Amino acid sequence: MSSTDRTRPSHQTPQLTPGRKQCASSFDPFADKMNAMRKYVVSATLAPDDLTWTNTTLVPPDGLIDTVRQVRSAGGGDVQVMGSATLARTLISNDLVDEYNLMIEPVVLGGASASSQTTAASGPSSWCR
Repeated sequence: MSSTDRTRPSHQTPQLTPGRKQCASSFDPFADKMNAMRKYVVSATLAPDDLTWTNTTLVPPDGLIDTVRQVRSAGGGDVQVMGSATLARTLISNDLVDEYNLMIEPVVLGGASASSQTTAASGPSSWCR
């Protein structure tokens, strides 16, 4: 992540995480990095006003390949794809991926205690308390 200066989160990422990132930024270097970097969200359903996370640009699906080529030609750090296998496949099939670094996040399915289900259901704002 240290060499990344741009990211392409999934279309849901900016809606789910900005409160957590902004809240956490006073004590979380990862959140500071995420808030500061340029973010490109590929979506046919969101509008620019839906993107409230700092430094976020909406990219329509039909403009994806041209946008990625422009971003890559501009130089700078690495570009990271977060949360979208469809986006990753599109970039791979258009020969726009130079290196793969996979991060696997553990997910617990079923069997969670009532308190963890309540915390997860209450949303990002509860993560900052």
